[in-house]
Amino acid sequence: MDIVWTKLIAVCVLYCVAAGLMYVLQRGLLYPGSDVPGPPAEYGLSDVEEVRIRTADGLDLLAWWQESAPGKPVVLYWHGNGGSLAARAQKFEAFGEHGYGLLMMAYRGYSGNPGKPSQPAMIEDAVRAAEWLGERTDAPVIYYGESLGSTVAMQLARRIQPRAIIMEGGFDSAAALAQQRYPIFPAALLIKDPWDSLAIAGEINVPVLMVHAVNDKVVPISHGERLFQALSEPKKFIHIADGNHVDLFDYGADRHVLTWLAAQGL
Repeated sequence: MDIVWTKLIAVCVLYCVAAGLMYVLQRGLLYPGSDVPGPPAEYGLSDVEEVRIRTADGLDLLAWWQESAPGKPVVLYWHGNGGSLAARAQKFEAFGEHGYGLLMMAYRGYSGNPGKPSQPAMIEDAVRAAEWLGERTDAPVIYYGESLGSTVAMQLARRIQPRAIIMEGGFDSAAALAQQRYPIFPAALLIKDPWDSLAIAGEINVPVLMVHAVNDKVVPISHGERLFQALSEPKKFIHIADGNHVDLFDYGADRHVLTWLAAQGL
């Protein structure tokens, strides 16, 4: 009996240690950061310039800025939790080819930016980026959120309303994803940055397009569909048969996005 109790105690201790490490290290897992990119021209983006956006707490965050053609909207783009600005060069090409402007600011701790990411800080940084954009153009603004960026876009829309929102690989909440990924732990209770898009879906009052890979291995499509159901009309959900998570422009998602924007008069 003593051996049984000893084993049970050991298992409990290991479980508590693992849960404690998950709690302490979670932001490092959620926000792994990225390498410092070269200048946009290094990736074939001759019309894109590097700019710095000053945050409310005095950080200068790197962003890439591509002006729109006359009369065309600007896309305010929020990337996912992995990779640098350079990894999204394709998005600048796709939108720029059709005259859309695009501002993409890297999060704190990404693409060489100072600071440590967190939900409160990233939301305030997003507000500042939207203000920066508003100071430079009166063109209609579209929010584009990729994975984690989808919930950044929705949180920002509560503060500064865009003309439309596009989400690629979007999800209901980071807490729900964490709980599914680590089912033996109370991950949803331990998470510091829940990024709960489902809770604010009712506050979004602009047209929304969601594109999601049917076989997404990172964010199961059920998480995107759950968020979609909570959103108000007008809305559209496009299932992409191929691809995985945020590579959907390689599988024709750009055509769906541009067609939908044209249908919105954008």
